[in-house]
Parts: sequence; C-alpha cells; structure tokens
Amino acid sequence: MAYLDMSWSDLEDIFLEVPAIPRPRTFKSAGGFINTSTLDPLTFLRWFRFDQEHLKQLKDDLRNPQVMWSAQGVVVPGEEALLMTPRRFASPMRWCDLEPLFGRTTFTMSSVVSQVIGHVNRVFGRLTTHTWLTLDNLNVFSQAVHNRGAPLFNCWGFVDGTALPICRPSVDQSQYFSGHKRTQVVKYQAVMGANGINASHFPLQRRVSRPFPGKRHGAG
Repeated sequence: MAYLDMSWSDLEDIFLEVPAIPRPRTFKSAGGFINTSTLDPLTFLRWFRFDQEHLKQLKDDLRNPQVMWSAQGVVVPGEEALLMTPRRFASPMRWCDLEPLFGRTTFTMSSVVSQVIGHVNRVFGRLTTHTWLTLDNLNVFSQAVHNRGAPLFNCWGFVDGTALPICRPSVDQSQYFSGHKRTQVVKYQAVMGANGINASHFPLQRRVSRPFPGKRHGAG
C-alpha cells in the first residue's frame, strides 16, 4: 500500500511512459552513404568479394552504365549499383541489412540490383553457352586428370557444393540437419570442369544444381 502515500505526479511518473524526444526524420533514399575510400582493404574484400583497387577495372570490364534508374525513379551511380550486387549475394544477407550501409530503401536496391544482373546477362549471357563442352575437349580433360595420378580415365569434372542455412522446418528436421554445419541447411551442387569453368549451366547438367536436404553428403 505504499502507493497511498504518493502524489499523483509521482504515480504518473511510475505508470506513464515518458515520451521520447522526437528526432529529425531521416530518409534512406536521400542519398547513398557508402564511401569506399573510408573502408580498409580487408573490410572491403570481406564485404564485396574483390579487392578495392579492382573496382574501376571491374566496372569497365562489365561495361556498367555510369548511372542506373530504379523503378521508383531514383538515380543510383553505376559504381554504387555494382557494389550492391555482390553485397546482396553474400549469404546470409537481406535487403534490410543493406539499408544502413547504402542509405537506400529496400525497393530501390532490389530494382537496381535486378538491373545490374539484367545488364550483365544481356552483355555476357552468351558466355554461359559452353561451346567448349564437346566430346573432344572432355577427352582432353579426362586425360589431363588421369595424367595427374587419378585412376579413372573418364573423369573430366569435379562436383562441388555449398550449404545455405535455413529456418528449422516443421517437418523432416533430421533430413535437413547438417552434422558438419550443426544447423538445418539446403545444399546446392555444381560441376566444375578440369579447366576451372563451372559447367552446371549446361542443359544436361542443370539437374545437379537443385537443392538437396542438408543431411546428404556434398559428394552424394
């Protein structure tokens, strides 16, 4: 009954929330906050998967436009759009995680990254048609692998996989649990030729890249 001895003012301080001090409104779409010159080389490499000094070369080699327009009408510099793409592909990474870094809304970044991917596909999509994947080349690859000490005479490529963590499913949890990763995952596979090029986009090999339950071994 200690409240009986308190004034109304004291009771209000206890039971009523003190309103927060209003802050000035900030708009994520007002402009990108990313400044590559302030990033140390190691952080840049971890975030974007390539060295900082190669940014201009990569932009020129990909023939990236100077600016890109999002579906919302926001103008984004081509260099910034190029940085958004590998950062978005980092796993796990959501659009909301990129908002503080780039100072852009989720909708703007999603539209811009889609345009970057579309641009690369239009300009270089023909390179995914593996004209080198012929019987003569496969024989050369197989012979090269055998010459390096492999007992097989018909091995021309190598299966590699990656595991992506997922939320714990409601059913079949044990099928998606990876003992190596110690969490539920789905696995994707690809075939890399002896020349170091990924061959999983070849029509006859697309089926190997589908997701598999995490319990399965990467080579299974």
